[in-house]
Amino acid sequence: MNEGPGGERTEEASQQRIEKARREGDVPKSREFNSAIALLSGLLAMWVFGSFTLTSLKNLNIVTIKQLNNFQAEPSIIQFFLGDLFTRFALIISPFLIATAAAGILTNYLQVGPLFSFEVLAFRPEKLNPFTGIKRLFSRNALVETIKAILKLIAVTGIVYVTVQGDLVYFQAIGSKGVSGMLNYIAGLTFNVAFRVALFLLLLGILDLFYQRWSYSEKLKMTLQEVKDETKQTEGSPEIKRIIQERQLTMTQRRMMDEIPEADVVVTNPRHIAVAIKYDREVSPSPAVVAKGADLIAKRIREIAEENEIPIIEDKPVAWALFELELGDVIPVELYKPVAQILARVYSMKKSFSNVGSMSA
Repeated sequence: MNEGPGGERTEEASQQRIEKARREGDVPKSREFNSAIALLSGLLAMWVFGSFTLTSLKNLNIVTIKQLNNFQAEPSIIQFFLGDLFTRFALIISPFLIATAAAGILTNYLQVGPLFSFEVLAFRPEKLNPFTGIKRLFSRNALVETIKAILKLIAVTGIVYVTVQGDLVYFQAIGSKGVSGMLNYIAGLTFNVAFRVALFLLLLGILDLFYQRWSYSEKLKMTLQEVKDETKQTEGSPEIKRIIQERQLTMTQRRMMDEIPEADVVVTNPRHIAVAIKYDREVSPSPAVVAKGADLIAKRIREIAEENEIPIIEDKPVAWALFELELGDVIPVELYKPVAQILARVYSMKKSFSNVGSMSA
């Protein structure tokens, strides 16, 4: 059973777990599918460039024989001869090499997308553990690989037998066709066998691709405990989140208390809640809430207001309506009139105090 710490692996892999596996080079892909596409690409290149390749190989053979007739066994001549021969041969077979390599790269890209990881090359001590190796020998993937190998052996043997059996009459008369006819027949027979093998490998590769993706998904599944641990690592433990929230609340309250001395008025209900508002035409066309609180915080707001001679107005409906707003929110339209009336009272009180102070002076 596929189990791990914390119980059975029943949860789908998270995006974080999938990305970690990709960084380590662990991705679902089918080698059979790659091999089939590469073989088909090589056969396509052979079909397109076959005549050119055969002609080029014949010409290379003629040139090589002529050079050998006048060959001098000197180190510099031998080096030049071998280098020239290798270069010519590489150019002749380059269409097949390029087609196969391009098909392999493209197929790999289509299966796993852009991926380049150095972690695949990293040394892992667990790979040297013999018990891990023995465990892999009896794993589900090992069984699947064995079945695929047997299927490929049976299929290739069967394809060769059926293809040769179908051309048995021509095969028996091959000796009378001459060297050129014999080579053409063998080339055609080889192409037919390779093409049929490639089609079988393509079918096997498509099935294997679905299996690899399913197996990969099963391998990355997580236990409930692993999901909880990952969530805790990603979002932080509840204790840390609580501490951060408390600190943020403390900082917000401190900034809020610093704003009270600059407020125009504090509206209360009268004891349970208190809301301080400020009207600054240069900042906003409407008054804004700069501080609010209930119970002990409301008491502290009233104390700071009294210390700084900020007017405190009791108005239960307005106080509760203002209390629903967030810090920094401007007064909504429906509160314009009652708040304007409160501010008018405040300005009137300040004007009266100012007149009394002038008369006393």
